[in-house]
Amino acid sequence: MKNTIILTLIALVIIPFAYAEQPGDEIECYGAGFCDGNSEILCSYTLDGYCPEDYGNWNTCKPNNYGSKCYPCDPNCDDDCGVITVSMPPNPSPSEDINIYALIFADETYYSGTGFVVFLIKDLVAVNYALCSEIDPRNCECADNLCKIRFTNMGTPATGGTLFIYDVYAPNIQSSMVSSTGITKPYIEILQPQPEQTYSGSFNLQTRASSMYESSTPEETNITEINLYLYKKTSEENYLKANPNENCASCDEEDCNLIAKWPDNQLFNRNNNIFTYLWDSSNCGGDTTEFRINSTADDLYSSNTIGVDFSLNNQGAPCINNCPKVSSSLLKLVLAKIKVGL
Repeated sequence: MKNTIILTLIALVIIPFAYAEQPGDEIECYGAGFCDGNSEILCSYTLDGYCPEDYGNWNTCKPNNYGSKCYPCDPNCDDDCGVITVSMPPNPSPSEDINIYALIFADETYYSGTGFVVFLIKDLVAVNYALCSEIDPRNCECADNLCKIRFTNMGTPATGGTLFIYDVYAPNIQSSMVSSTGITKPYIEILQPQPEQTYSGSFNLQTRASSMYESSTPEETNITEINLYLYKKTSEENYLKANPNENCASCDEEDCNLIAKWPDNQLFNRNNNIFTYLWDSSNCGGDTTEFRINSTADDLYSSNTIGVDFSLNNQGAPCINNCPKVSSSLLKLVLAKIKVGL
């Protein structure tokens, strides 16, 4: 009772916060901290009566495979917690190599000596394994009755908007498999401009995009929106938004660098999975020749973006930003010629 009163007073006086880390390329939260971290409640499989999710803001924390937010799953927060918690990116790109993590609560007797094996299963086939052992561990580290398992460079489906499932199975620890599901982002590819190529005047901007989300085949794609954004290079690694409607001048407002949006723009054509927009670049390139286009594709579930760097060679394009200054001597010479002419 005394501990409960003290903890309640701390929660009332000091704003708690959630500890976060990124073991699965997404934000997982593993506890609540108080007093600048001098006091904490960590997610644990121990039944102690305290749920870390009751303190701090957990809105940005990724749900675990049981549906609660604690990593690992804390039975003080969720009665459905098992001894295995799996972390996997829920919305990666198609054909992306992802890392899959698992936390397993296991008594030290399980991993002492030769230890126990953990299988990663996809489509009922074991595609990787871990050995949690003091003698010869593989993909696994154990201490204090907790084993941390990592499977790296595991593939995702090549098609966009596709559901995929990975199962973690530790037969010595739990008789059933623990599943983690994901859905790939839309597939997207920029066909034109080509990387590091030079263009001028009017040319086609082409994007191939598709999604299987709520579709039976890639041809029945559920792409709902395509956006093309323009950037221009200002330094070795720095690109700024460029307004295509104002001679590609630098800008910072939202969507100020939007070239075109499908289906809103009637000049943005679609032929199956190919989206084409004829862009007139004639007024761009007076101050820099190096540009980037980002193409973003949305389906009914998520969004994906890809970019390509290219060059423009438009003679006579106006200089807008970082223009060379005319020297005073050159200006005097021009004025002198004008007077002689008069």
